Amino acid sequence: MSKKIETIEDATKIINNVSGSFIGLAIIQIVLLVVLLQNYYAIIDSLIIIVIALLLRKFKNIVSSILILLVSLGALVATVMSKIGLAQGGQNVYLTVLMVYMSIKAVKATLFIRKAKKEEINI
Repeated sequence: MSKKIETIEDATKIINNVSGSFIGLAIIQIVLLVVLLQNYYAIIDSLIIIVIALLLRKFKNIVSSILILLVSLGALVATVMSKIGLAQGGQNVYLTVLMVYMSIKAVKATLFIRKAKKEEINI
């Protein structure tokens, strides 16, 4: 996923990979929350991630990619706060850093698609 985006197909592949990863991660989180912790209120976070990831996959627009980036940054902040003892939450900083990285790639991919479509119209 660190390859340079050169075509719309590359950008689409990145967006599909990122959205699929977020959907998979959210489903795992839902299963763990329900089965292990029986925390039904925390499922809302996972459902929001699934909805945004599905929007990203369907529309491939900048708004949904920025939303998933904001959710990832929020998760990173919450994880760091949890790690230093200021809040409750996840402890996996590496996973949240990976989420932020993937979100940035999705933003770049959506910007590439937007630029490519704009240049195609101007030709």
